[in-house]
Amino acid sequence: MSTSSTRRGVWGAKFDHSFTSNTRLTIAVGAAVIYSVAACSGVASPTASSPRTEPTLGPISTTIRLPAQISRPIDAYMLTADQILNGEHARLDAENQCLRDHGHPEQPFTFDKDMAPSIAGGVLDRTMRAQLYGYFADVSDVQKYGYHRPPWNPGGWGGTGPSDSVPKAIVDDCVAAGTAAAGSENAMVFNDTHGMPDGGPTLPVGDSRYVGAVQKWAACMKDQGYRYLDPLAAIGDRSWYKGAEQASSAVEIATATADVQCKISTNLIGVAAAVQSAYDRQYIDSHSTQLTAYSQRLQKAATAIAIQK
Repeated sequence: MSTSSTRRGVWGAKFDHSFTSNTRLTIAVGAAVIYSVAACSGVASPTASSPRTEPTLGPISTTIRLPAQISRPIDAYMLTADQILNGEHARLDAENQCLRDHGHPEQPFTFDKDMAPSIAGGVLDRTMRAQLYGYFADVSDVQKYGYHRPPWNPGGWGGTGPSDSVPKAIVDDCVAAGTAAAGSENAMVFNDTHGMPDGGPTLPVGDSRYVGAVQKWAACMKDQGYRYLDPLAAIGDRSWYKGAEQASSAVEIATATADVQCKISTNLIGVAAAVQSAYDRQYIDSHSTQLTAYSQRLQKAATAIAIQK
């Protein structure tokens, strides 16, 4: 009996939606994000330099306590969790229709039950595990799980594909059919700004308003016994991620709690949201033509309809 081949992928800035025989697909939403955030700590990436003239800020909220209270202008160019899930179902159905057309109905592509909650968690990461300000979550969750994901947010999902008895050319054709149906190699690429024209909005780590807010946060953390240059260093501390299944330690929970509470007390989140929004608006204004074309791809993914119920 042939062993079922399986999918493999990881999501950081985007998914790698590759297919290999006899290899489990694990689409991990969490760890890659954590380490990409940590890698940014303390230094500006090529797309993270701020212009000589800093954009004017809009109102700075002083009441943000939950990630759901954070929004950005660039959100209009990203998909919702339901839209992403719909796109992945459209992909799956197109792939399996293709297999039926090629005479292999008995060996479908599948995704496991963690797909929907993992997609929802990936969308939440836009505000919970941000590359600008690091980790931000409900304090009650932080006090239980530290920087780790709560049980209701699995952070990734797996799936299977046809066995080795199905010719690779057919599998490749069916993967291409799924991509055409969903409008992308993986709908989660529309949950991130890096795939946008010119890499998306500037990450304003060098903006003076943001730098000032980080300094206040660092002073707050120092007062509580924690020395981190910026919030990315706190969430990116490799002590928290020695093993994928490692439970949150008391030290991690205490650090994460202080991190989030200092972000609230110094209003780092309010300042960061206002600063990032200003750069979002600047980017949108300067990329109107490119974003029109990008929106067409976005719309196709958003309106993808499963062809096989």
